[in-house]
Amino acid sequence: MNVFTDEIHLEEEKSKTDAEFYKAKLRAEANTLLHTREYLELKKYEALLSNSKIYYGPDIPKVFAWAPETTNSPVTNLEAKKEPPPKVRQ
Repeated sequence: MNVFTDEIHLEEEKSKTDAEFYKAKLRAEANTLLHTREYLELKKYEALLSNSKIYYGPDIPKVFAWAPETTNSPVTNLEAKKEPPPKVRQ
């Protein structure tokens, strides 16, 4: 009797595992189709718009990651260039 219930339990666990694998595989395929360059750019601008702070000045594009003059990496221009601090007049 124990062997029979063990086999049933094993088959149930295998079917659950197969279903989870199939679900993960479909989710990965859907994400591949969803996460296009345009979609990620839209999400970037939505995140920027949700920020309640407003900054002004010519150096703003250098602050944000993935600015037009940067590569597709999260390194900002300020980190990449390591510009010296501005001189203070006294």
